[in-house]
Amino acid sequence: MKSLKRTDNHSHILKATIGDMVAAAKRNRVEQYSITEHVSQFAELRRSVKFGSVHRSGRMFNSLAEYLDEFQKVDPKAQNLAKFNRGLEVDYSPPILDQVGGFVNRTHWDILLCSVHELSDGRAVEMKSRDDGTARWEEYIQLQISALESSFVPFDILSHPVRIFHGVRMIPENIDQMLFELCELAKKRGKALELNGNDIHYSPELVRRLASICSKVHCLVSTGSDAHYPRDVFRNMDVAMALVDEFELELIQTS
Repeated sequence: MKSLKRTDNHSHILKATIGDMVAAAKRNRVEQYSITEHVSQFAELRRSVKFGSVHRSGRMFNSLAEYLDEFQKVDPKAQNLAKFNRGLEVDYSPPILDQVGGFVNRTHWDILLCSVHELSDGRAVEMKSRDDGTARWEEYIQLQISALESSFVPFDILSHPVRIFHGVRMIPENIDQMLFELCELAKKRGKALELNGNDIHYSPELVRRLASICSKVHCLVSTGSDAHYPRDVFRNMDVAMALVDEFELELIQTS
């Protein structure tokens, strides 16, 4: 395997302190690490926006200023981090784009993830359902296509592109066609698709198929554990790095 920078571009601090998460990154010899809290974890925004998918527990930040202050508690050099990114994971949902975009665009970010967490009826994508699985897949992919076409925030990475599998637990026959369309648009828009550690846990074959198609299309990728606890930092990122190496994928470079 060629030498790859150990990168984890997707972590949260609603369940653990930023110090504990960064210490876990150091233990895992992470070189580039990003804290990307859910935009729905801000009380100021939650008061005016109804999110279809939220964490029912964990820290709520009163403001962007309170969140940004967290990054002053970390000395990246002391933690052997070549790059430490200040970021957010931003929900794409058409009814709330203006409010969310206005909130996020108040300041500069090193990295922004964009995620689809809810379908058009407001249901969380991970919610189990007896609905037609192929139809839910198609809606999820179409929402992600709309996110890639949107400019509501200047995001870098479309996170967990195959997360809908958690809810439907089936893979449609036309999955490769859907992923090709997603990868081609991401390539055109200069966005990366995420090889997500949580998705690798639930469906390693799906993430492998995504990596293969990213390779054929020459689409950028990002690796992120989606950690909410220190024990999950860099989770399954060795698998993601192996896919990057095997398929000769190009990792996104953050600002």
